Amino acid sequence: MHPDTSAWYEENSQTILNIKTGKAGTAIFGISTLPRINEYTPKIFVENMKHEGLLDVLVARKKSGEDSNPVKKKYSKHVKAIFQIGDKRSDDYKTVFGYPIELIPINNPYSLKIGDELSMKLLINGKPKEDIMVYASYNDQHGYTKDGTPIDAFKVRTNSQGVVKIKITEAGHWYFRTVYMMKNPEKDADYLSNSATLTFEIRK
Repeated sequence: MHPDTSAWYEENSQTILNIKTGKAGTAIFGISTLPRINEYTPKIFVENMKHEGLLDVLVARKKSGEDSNPVKKKYSKHVKAIFQIGDKRSDDYKTVFGYPIELIPINNPYSLKIGDELSMKLLINGKPKEDIMVYASYNDQHGYTKDGTPIDAFKVRTNSQGVVKIKITEAGHWYFRTVYMMKNPEKDADYLSNSATLTFEIRK
């Protein structure tokens, strides 16, 4: 289903959507934002890259001598949430939305318990991507240091199949995120950035 835009509203700096759930099962919801272009001074861009955990970009810019140049970044966010309706489990949680970047659970989060391992595949333009950092946290434990570097419970790079594996250590809400940035093939910005997030709940 594709909810009408009239179902959206803003409240306390949050975007809220009211939907009516359907049949019992493990459902998934997604939002993909339209691209925006931001301009950065060299100093602010460094702070932004630390915030995103993209330190490799800073190393590459310094190596190429571009670290003193202002930057234009074109970015979009692709957000997904998995939720359980009733007691019946279904495979809808692994639906591929076709976003430029998305995280796909390999096993159903609502069938897991503490101590189990969750496998997650990262797709970029529909294909598994190796050596991309994925961050995972639970119950709002994620945050940032004073210099803007991410703090998360887990920090894992995807393997040759684009997969990361995380041991479930706590019940409650879990949050996965990753960002992929590349040189922009178009002329409207220097970099093209796409971020993906995925949330779900591990039940006790």
